[in-house]
Amino acid sequence: MRRHLKTLTLLVGAFAVGGMLTAFAPVDTSESSISAAIAAIRQVAPETLAGVAGSSSSPTTSVASYVDGVAMTVPVDAQDGVQIGDEEGRLRIALPFAEQASEALNSAIPGVVVFDNHNGSATVPVIGDDGGVRINTVIEDASAPHSYTYSIELNGGTNLRVNADGSVTAANSDSSFVAEIAAPWARDSRGNTIPTHYEASGSTLTQVVDFDAGSAFPVVADPSVVTTTYTYSRADVERMWNTYQTMGAICNLIPGLNYMTTLLCPGGARLRDAVSSAHYQQKRVKATFYNCGFTYCNYYEYAVVS
Repeated sequence: MRRHLKTLTLLVGAFAVGGMLTAFAPVDTSESSISAAIAAIRQVAPETLAGVAGSSSSPTTSVASYVDGVAMTVPVDAQDGVQIGDEEGRLRIALPFAEQASEALNSAIPGVVVFDNHNGSATVPVIGDDGGVRINTVIEDASAPHSYTYSIELNGGTNLRVNADGSVTAANSDSSFVAEIAAPWARDSRGNTIPTHYEASGSTLTQVVDFDAGSAFPVVADPSVVTTTYTYSRADVERMWNTYQTMGAICNLIPGLNYMTTLLCPGGARLRDAVSSAHYQQKRVKATFYNCGFTYCNYYEYAVVS
């Protein structure tokens, strides 16, 4: 999976679609469902279980993290969906088969839970310490569903567009939040490519994976979402302002960089100045990502907006 080291990167990916491993058999208990799902991901897409963010829990959230100025939660009840951001600038991802899934089951990995979908598949969302969210789906065998539907809900409405290259653009009505979902790919446990594609309708995104009885399970598909435009809410601005006041360096909020590095980062200085202006004007900050195709020249610009 490509890892994006940049401000406000949201990786909503690793839809790991899997099945029979060596000694990976259909399961009928919670404990074996958990261990089987984690074993499948470790074999096919171990990178999606790396760098798990520190977290806490509550009666309604199985995993709650605060990464790079943004709140991220995985629910206890799958129908509540994975949420990124606060009420003013929230992205909610409704999970597939949530209406029939189990409540979140704790795995042996701190901060990682499993939802048993009771149809030969399981959903395993992971909040990464880089500010990303990976949503793994593990399928036991060829009798499991081929389609996995995610409702993507943004404040102000959501519009999804499938592009010619198979990627998807997601935006709300005023384009204060824009995300690019990379073209999907899938492979089986032997490394063979499995055909897969997206279908979009309104705010609903469905990934179709065309495995068959001849596929070597598990099959892994790994799309990722990169935020290209994001507007920090007033609450975000004040949190970052307070951090700057107490730590003296607002750019420590950039994911993936340690404190001493961020003291020198020019992107952090630009964000610091924008946050300072927004704080005094009681406004928000809009971040726009420019991708030149190479990590070393990717950058963000920041503007103070109402």
